[in-house]
Amino acid sequence: MQQGNMAFGPTAVRGLWAAIVVFGAVANLLALSGPVFMVLVYDRVLPSRSGASLFVLFALVTFLFAVMIAVDSARSRLLVVLAAAWQARHEDAAFGRCMTSATGLGAVTDVDRVAALMRAPAMMAVLDLPWTMVFVLGLMAVHPVLGGFALAGGALQFGLTWAAQGRGAARPAPASAERLVGALLTGDGVLRRSAAVRRRWRHLRALERAEGFAQHEVGGQVGALSRGFRLFMQSAMLALGAWLVIDNALSAGMMIAASVMLGRALGPVEQIAAALPMVRAAWAAYRRIRTPGLVDTPLPTGADGVRVSGALVFAGPNRAPILQCAGFSLARGQALAVIGPSGSGKSVLARVLAGLQPAAGQVVAPRRLGYLAQHPAWFPGSLRENLVALAPEVADLSPVLLPLGVEVGAGTLPLGLETPMETAIEVLPAGTVQRLAIARAFHGAPDLVVLDEPAGPLDAAAIAGLQALIRAHKARGGMVIVMTNRLSGISECDSVLVLEEGVQTALGPRDEILRSRLRPHRPPDRPAALVGGLS
Repeated sequence: MQQGNMAFGPTAVRGLWAAIVVFGAVANLLALSGPVFMVLVYDRVLPSRSGASLFVLFALVTFLFAVMIAVDSARSRLLVVLAAAWQARHEDAAFGRCMTSATGLGAVTDVDRVAALMRAPAMMAVLDLPWTMVFVLGLMAVHPVLGGFALAGGALQFGLTWAAQGRGAARPAPASAERLVGALLTGDGVLRRSAAVRRRWRHLRALERAEGFAQHEVGGQVGALSRGFRLFMQSAMLALGAWLVIDNALSAGMMIAASVMLGRALGPVEQIAAALPMVRAAWAAYRRIRTPGLVDTPLPTGADGVRVSGALVFAGPNRAPILQCAGFSLARGQALAVIGPSGSGKSVLARVLAGLQPAAGQVVAPRRLGYLAQHPAWFPGSLRENLVALAPEVADLSPVLLPLGVEVGAGTLPLGLETPMETAIEVLPAGTVQRLAIARAFHGAPDLVVLDEPAGPLDAAAIAGLQALIRAHKARGGMVIVMTNRLSGISECDSVLVLEEGVQTALGPRDEILRSRLRPHRPPDRPAALVGGLS
């Protein structure tokens, strides 16, 4: 099994953390081998001029450093394993949050950001930070002046680098060239070839380059400041030790060892200070992941039908409600039409029924759900893979393709269902692509099918095929909810819900609602597909 697929229980995770702490303690204690070796060489070997003693000491310190390297490597590998376990444990919930909550966008990136810190050298520095005080206390045991100097130097180093990071923090760009490209991949080819779009992409890339330059410039300055200050402190410690040697308060070996111990004590401070942007971002991401109310919560499932209750409310980015639905229910074998002008909240209700978390109210829906968005999304892969995405266990696509009159593989798509989806979207007419999206929603006979403006680009024959699919789906006990502006798309619907400016204004049997909504003197040449003020 690959490391990236590993997931551990809480007991195993605690065991790994305990091993990491123990390994860190061993590695930091072994790091004292260098200063101790220096003291012995300067204070014992050189005065005695014993080559045998030097050989034994050198062999011993070589072995101890080899052990330290092995222990540090093991600790680093355990952190990589823990990072993979963190991702495996949280990424599914984070993906679900992205799909079901407007406030959950970026949750997967947050998980990756925390995992990246766990793998980074900065995490080793964080774990080694408590040992800074151990080394400082060791210096104090050698001489109080040395310990006080090391403590003051460490605090000053961290304060200087923190202040430099705070002043130089760059603001994120308001838009992203990557997001623009992602949007274009699902858009039409004409827009992709637009010179204006290319100019916009270049502008966004310039903003990102400027932001990256500022961040790296500040990072380089902070790194140089931190490294230079640490080296200066080691030289200053050496000078202070020399002064104590002159005063007969310290040996020459301890003078050199004190400088090395100070470098070891300030090393984690330097690494953490240089990695402050990464640490800050990971900590903010961790807090967002652990924020109450943002934990992935699947919709309640009800095997007997759909029920929307508790005054359903969905709020926009400014917390203002953009959908207020008093509630409704739908039994098996029934279809509901949701009508209303453009911007009345039909698409929002469709997304809530498909899993987007509302701010208030409750949606109880079957687990097996088919969904047609107003602007269907397709992922990289073949046409077949896209069509069976909601029910991959069902291979036969003919029950949903034939009623819609869809034929693939004859001339237009020589590879048929194995055609890459991007090619199919480029080649096929908009009406055919819409029929494919409808087929995907019905594939596998889900319990509930939610269709958002399915009849938009369809001709009369395709609309008849859609009604046949709805009729067959109802006959086998399925449920359908159709968001539409066209009466021709609701002939198979049993009831109608009316939305106006995001508020539910009517609900009842289809014929009764339509009689109250039809315009009394409709021109004879105007299509009977329009309802009231709908467009």
